[in-house]
Amino acid sequence: ARIQLAQREVEDNLNISLSADASDHLMVLGNAAELRQALLNVLINAIDALCKDGIITVKAHETAHHIIIDVQDNGPGMTEEVLHQCRDAYFTTKGDRGSGLGLAMVANTCKDHGGQLLISSKESLGTLISIQLPKSGALT
Repeated sequence: ARIQLAQREVEDNLNISLSADASDHLMVLGNAAELRQALLNVLINAIDALCKDGIITVKAHETAHHIIIDVQDNGPGMTEEVLHQCRDAYFTTKGDRGSGLGLAMVANTCKDHGGQLLISSKESLGTLISIQLPKSGALT
């Protein structure tokens, strides 16, 4: 996503900070390409959401049975209406720049891997997207 981030910074004269924090020992079983694409879609959405200088933080942590990847941005956030529709296929707020398949695909990938996609957002404060996947060997 760093290419999209750099492009956004240049085209829109923004300064976007992207940080990541994850342990090397966190493991899930699954299709690496699908999981990588899901995370990339979430990151691109965060980058696209920023309309001024901003911060995107990616953190991965574990609970007893899950690995959770949180992507937090300090963008404009979503209205309640958008929040309720954002996982629907073909729903987009990006106009011609989006297909509306990103979060729908992410939600399906999470489900296919025995996990779930959680989204919380507050207008003017930003959005938190959590990809929750079972730990390798964990029962779902």
